[in-house]
Parts: sequence; structure tokens; C-alpha cells
Amino acid sequence: MSQRFLLGVLGGMGPLATLDFLQALLEACSAATDQQQIPTVVWNVPQIPDRQAALAGRGPSPLPALLHGIRQLNQAGASHIAIPCNTAHHWYQALCDASRARVLHIAHTALAAIAAGHPPGGSDWHHRHGGHPAGRLVPAGAAPVGDVCAGAR
Repeated sequence: MSQRFLLGVLGGMGPLATLDFLQALLEACSAATDQQQIPTVVWNVPQIPDRQAALAGRGPSPLPALLHGIRQLNQAGASHIAIPCNTAHHWYQALCDASRARVLHIAHTALAAIAAGHPPGGSDWHHRHGGHPAGRLVPAGAAPVGDVCAGAR
């Protein structure tokens, strides 16, 4: 029996980036009804230590807080986890190692979508929103978001 798709979002870095990602996700899904939208659970905690300060050696590591968020999303039943923060991907491997859910890499997912002929955001969304990459959740071997939107299985 396959696990039901539930997208976890490790957010809060910054909070508006998380909201922007969620808006882009909703707009990228051509759902006819609310029930066809992608089911999500969001960890939007802006108190995660500053990633850039940590990388520059001027602040604490955000890794413990990031791992806590990953644990919370796993406890909530996430099957996949997206991280809208580019800088947080510095700790990507540690987050993957701590997660039962598949953690999607922002760059790998975009490259897979491009290679599959689905540029991030798609042409219609791209034109309507000035080129902002909504992206498709298409990691290698996984179903694209379009398949999840239809019927939100």
C-alpha cells in the first residue's frame, strides 16, 4: 500500500518566502475544486537561526532547528518535504538523513523539471507572474505535481 501524498513545507526562512511558495504551488495546480488541491502541512517558524550568519561564522547553526522542523513534518505524516529557502539547502544531506519523507532539493527538482520539458512554473504561469519559478515537484522517479493535483490522492 502506498503512502498518501502529503507535502510538508519546511518554512519560516523568511515567512514571506514560504507564503510565496504556497501561493505559487496553488496557482501551479489547475484544480477545479478545493478538494483537488495538493494537501500540505507547513512548518513556518521564523525563529530558525539566520543561515547566512551561520555560514559566515557569525551566528549559531540553524541545523538543530531545521532538524526539529523535519521531525515535526514527519510526525504530521508528510510524504515529501519542500524547503523554499535556498540557503537552508546547505544542510540538505543532514535533513535527508533525518527524514522518513523524501526531501526535495530545490535545484535538483528544478533541473529535473527542465530536463523533462517542464520549465519551472510552466509557460502560462511564467508569463502571468513575471518569470517567478513556481516549479514542479518532479524529483527523479516521482510523480509530477500535476498528477497529485488531479484528485489529490
